[in-house]
Amino acid sequence: PAGARAAQSYFSHVIRKKDVAAAGCVWQWLAGRGLVDDALAGNYAQLLIGSGDLLQAARIWRDYAGSRDQGYLQSNFIFNPGFEREPAPSPFDWREAKARGVEISRDSAVARQGRWSLRIRFTGEENINYRHFSQLTPARAGRFRLSAYVKTDNLTTDQGVALRVFDFESPARLEARTASLRGTQDWVQLVTEFRVPASTRLLAVEVVREPSLKFDNKLAGTVWIDDVRLEPEGSNSPAGVTAAVERQ
Repeated sequence: PAGARAAQSYFSHVIRKKDVAAAGCVWQWLAGRGLVDDALAGNYAQLLIGSGDLLQAARIWRDYAGSRDQGYLQSNFIFNPGFEREPAPSPFDWREAKARGVEISRDSAVARQGRWSLRIRFTGEENINYRHFSQLTPARAGRFRLSAYVKTDNLTTDQGVALRVFDFESPARLEARTASLRGTQDWVQLVTEFRVPASTRLLAVEVVREPSLKFDNKLAGTVWIDDVRLEPEGSNSPAGVTAAVERQ
């Protein structure tokens, strides 16, 4: 039928069945009629990632939502870098995995730039090994710089909060992280530089905190994060993953 309801329901059905070929046909039908939304695009991208078609997953998300962030996959490989929008249900936007002793929200009262930041409050219940807020992004070979502005308030224990980037398929191929912050700090830019090998196809960026070995190890306090950037060397050039997914 020409209406959205039946086609969207069928699309969700083939996604659940992991029928990649059928999903591609239905996606084209839906997209051609303007009947796609964030959830459908995110679920389709996740299906393609699971099937190993990483470039197609990136192309689908870029074509659907990439115009929301100027320079996405060119000057900055992070989607929704300033948390100015509620994250879409997509692996290429920020995703939260629930964790005991952690509360996450967007904060309109504290921001480094724009109107919003991300606020993570640790309630002091756990000596947490935190890996629960992340985003995937397609990779290209070359040198990159990961940076973010971070602010902390009474962040306890000897283990602070940092950002980590790694090869999603094989962390042994690539892993880099920024310095960590603890205690009370005003906005500080955390930075790490690294080289992406040609074998890396997909990167993950996440907020991390290592467990403490101290007796007083339960993490409490608040962290704000803003303006997350993953920038390729020579990012003023339009060449990048965008060109790669166009060739796909």
